Amino acid sequence: MSIHTTGWPAIGASATALISVITNIYLARKSRSQVLEQAANQFRQAALSLDVQRTSTVRSAATFIAEKRQKWIDELRSDVATHLAESQEYLWKWDAVREQWVTLHNDATIPLDQRTTEANKLLSVFSEKNGAIDRSHQERHHRLRLRLNPSEPLHMELRNILDEIRKIFRDTQASRSRESAIALIKRLSDLVTKADTLTSTILKTEWDRVKQEAAYPAEMIAKIPPPV
Repeated sequence: MSIHTTGWPAIGASATALISVITNIYLARKSRSQVLEQAANQFRQAALSLDVQRTSTVRSAATFIAEKRQKWIDELRSDVATHLAESQEYLWKWDAVREQWVTLHNDATIPLDQRTTEANKLLSVFSEKNGAIDRSHQERHHRLRLRLNPSEPLHMELRNILDEIRKIFRDTQASRSRESAIALIKRLSDLVTKADTLTSTILKTEWDRVKQEAAYPAEMIAKIPPPV
């Protein structure tokens, strides 16, 4: 019985080709898997980098806003303190000058025309010296009003008090009687007390916001509406 071997070379060649195809498919799949894995890693790294960048941007923005709010707090505290102290000092000075004017005007030992001249000169000199204080007071009054937010009740209440103080500041210049002067001083004292208490409450509220913005920057940034 004879064995035919003429087909073995063809079978061997086919097997080799098949193995080559299988190997190429395996290598291609492995390469594709590596490429996909590499792409996934790059995506994760990019996403992580983006999150880090976003977090850094949010914290920078929150820090910027917190610093501006802290500056607002410091300036409001300083301006209100100066404003209230200056208001009281100005009224006391006016009251003292008014008393001098009355004393001089009623001094019968001095001729009437001389009394009138000296009394008017007293008021004129005082008004001239305190004109700068009046202008400073008016400027600070408007600066404080512009710094306060009219949409917030506490801020609006403080603005109203400041308006009343400014009105008293003007009324005391026109007042001539001791009774009206005392009434204005008492009214101002009450308003100063209210303004002091109200300002303390506003400052505490704003300071609490600063702490919240520092602790939760993302939540704070999320509340800011986008530009229209």
